[in-house]
Amino acid sequence: MGEARRNRKSSWGCLLPAAIPAENVRQLLKEKSLGQEHLTDLKGNLIPRSTVQKLVSGRQKTISKVSLERFAAALDVTADYLLRENPSAPREPNPKRSPPDRKNRIATESLSRRLLARNAATPSFAECVKGSLLTIAKDSNEKDNPLRGWTYNHFFQAAATIYVVHEGGKREVVVYQRTPRAGIVQYEHTRGVAMLWGASFSYSQPGIAPQAMDKWIDDVDYDPVSASQEFTCTRGSVLTKLLQYKVDLTDVPVARIMPFAVLTRDERTSQGGILQGRVYTAYAFELLIERKTWKTEVEPTWSKRASVYPYCWPVEKLEQNTLETRFCDVERDTLSLMDILAWRAIFDNDRVICDKSRKATLKRGFELV
Repeated sequence: MGEARRNRKSSWGCLLPAAIPAENVRQLLKEKSLGQEHLTDLKGNLIPRSTVQKLVSGRQKTISKVSLERFAAALDVTADYLLRENPSAPREPNPKRSPPDRKNRIATESLSRRLLARNAATPSFAECVKGSLLTIAKDSNEKDNPLRGWTYNHFFQAAATIYVVHEGGKREVVVYQRTPRAGIVQYEHTRGVAMLWGASFSYSQPGIAPQAMDKWIDDVDYDPVSASQEFTCTRGSVLTKLLQYKVDLTDVPVARIMPFAVLTRDERTSQGGILQGRVYTAYAFELLIERKTWKTEVEPTWSKRASVYPYCWPVEKLEQNTLETRFCDVERDTLSLMDILAWRAIFDNDRVICDKSRKATLKRGFELV
């Protein structure tokens, strides 16, 4: 039994002969004012909680190469610094590369044209997933490179608007701040407060085990009715699994999930008669939480990623100029048009809503499969 356990452990990664001194980990956590529970989620790294506890207490003396690299990345130091014998030695900056940005793009031009046409029938969400491609950009320049044969990028994602309903009927919208971080290809183009919780996803990736979306598309082809229920059920839905890397709704009592609207923003400009630039399309779902069955505060429960800090705004009808003040990037003097339309749709019952520049459109309702 002991030999089998040793063989199994060695298959997880080569154990380094050098140990991480517990004092090094404790000192770094103290410097960053973090508890052990924060280290597992810091900067999106997935480090087992038991490993953190054993290292901090000194009960574990060795660590796999993979875990060592994750600890170093999470604490923003080099691996050598973690392994040093003198905790007071000066810290070296971490030379790690910036994590890539994952984006889903519409890969069929005919599908892109249908999404951009205001009067065309809206494709189903499943059709868009099947017609999409996951791309990974190392930097913002690579992110702007169109697919081969295209002159523009058409980004696509699932999204959610999250509402909290209190006893007595008072409603709040859960929003978050999009703030770029140095060295990370994220929120470089669109910044400021957002009410649309977007989720990129893995689909049909060679060499990667099937993910939530792969399994769901298989279910769509086999049993569309059950697949629809699976995507929007109130416990363990496919939607909440897609959102989990950004907002963890595992323990939150979701009362309802339903298709809300398709939002598209066309940022293309004509260059010599050729349309170039970006198009964004979000298939947004409305996710409702009843506060009377949920007593935990929002902020500490939902912050799955270190860069996302949710908070609530009361649902109230706002004038256009107020919306433009709330949903904007002050530094760049740009508006978050899709978020503005999503807020307007709370009170405007029109099936199609456009912004005044006609660059963004909201089409209410869509078919899942």
